[in-house]
Amino acid sequence: MRNVIKLAVAAVAAICLPMVGVSAVASASTPKITVSVTPNPLVETGSSQVAAVVQVEALPGFAGDTVNISSIQLTNSCRSVDFYSIAGGVPPVAGNPIAVTLDNDGNATVTVVGDECAPGKDKILADLATAPYSSATTTLCVDPPGATTHGVESYPSKEVETGTSGEGGYSDVYAVFYVETKSVYAEATAEIQANELFDRCGLGSEWVTNDGTFSDSPTASAQIDDNGNAAFVFYGASCASGTSTIIADVEAGLHPTYQGSFKVLSPRSTI
Repeated sequence: MRNVIKLAVAAVAAICLPMVGVSAVASASTPKITVSVTPNPLVETGSSQVAAVVQVEALPGFAGDTVNISSIQLTNSCRSVDFYSIAGGVPPVAGNPIAVTLDNDGNATVTVVGDECAPGKDKILADLATAPYSSATTTLCVDPPGATTHGVESYPSKEVETGTSGEGGYSDVYAVFYVETKSVYAEATAEIQANELFDRCGLGSEWVTNDGTFSDSPTASAQIDDNGNAAFVFYGASCASGTSTIIADVEAGLHPTYQGSFKVLSPRSTI
């Protein structure tokens, strides 16, 4: 969770605690399907942009089944919204709603990206397209643009790859990295470097930022917004597990540099 400095924003974040959705038809002890989103709460960047990772976890018995992921509320709150999947390989494919296949462990992951979004709470729905038609929801809390704690943060901080032998992908990784610095660097360029993460992904990778698309590259750049923030969305296919160092550099002034990490976990059942 990102710490927000402005009091008004902090007040909103305080009532928007991260929530994990649970299937309405599941038993109290073991849900059939869950859905989560990160970061949550999320502070918008640039032109009120939203970028997050949505993870669906279901019982392994549902492997190979289709799950639909959507958000009517977020769609109505933004000028444009799309969900993205690389289950078929890089580059990502967009859809709203999007239908993806659960891998052999019952998992599926996508990103959601929105532009010109209104702050507020938006439900995200994941529902199985076949019997027993179970569904789950989670609530994404979107905060308005604001100053945040400086650094480079990865969301999620660690992630179980999705896709095994082509079922739902090929050991795919989805992540959003937020670079946060002083607002004095507004409109300057932030560069992110992730050599280890790039090298881990044998079937290709792609960065998407407000500067464009960076294919099969360990680095990417983005323009810093008026509050000192920039978002980087990463997709990687056939990625080896392990921890990767992430370095972010501001290409202005004293070139403040930040370091973080991102951990990839091998495919496994998570419910």
